[in-house]
Amino acid sequence: EQDDDDDSDGNVVGGGDRVPPPWGTTPPDSPHQLVRETSLQYEGGIVPELDIYAIPSCDTAPVKEIYFLALIDVLTHYGVKKQAAKAAKTVKYGANVDGISTCDPEQYGKRFIEFLSKAIE
Repeated sequence: EQDDDDDSDGNVVGGGDRVPPPWGTTPPDSPHQLVRETSLQYEGGIVPELDIYAIPSCDTAPVKEIYFLALIDVLTHYGVKKQAAKAAKTVKYGANVDGISTCDPEQYGKRFIEFLSKAIE
């Protein structure tokens, strides 16, 4: 009888070591599958199945651009480890380097909302 709490998919051997599923049962979104399918297909454009956060500019845009949308560190606790990382980045790169975030969550949140507001206008 299998416990309801057990998240095993049946691919466990005697000592609890995980055994990968047979190749034919690998989920279609497996990294191995994506690399194998797209490694020979890349032509410099967006591969929708792989670049799920890539948003191309409209066809009539004067400059062709690709926008990437992601939320960064929304679930990371801002504790001693993050404060140390902030201090290290500030020492190494300076406080005003473009593209590197070294601020506390409240300041980051305000800056992020301001950026989105300007970008969407």
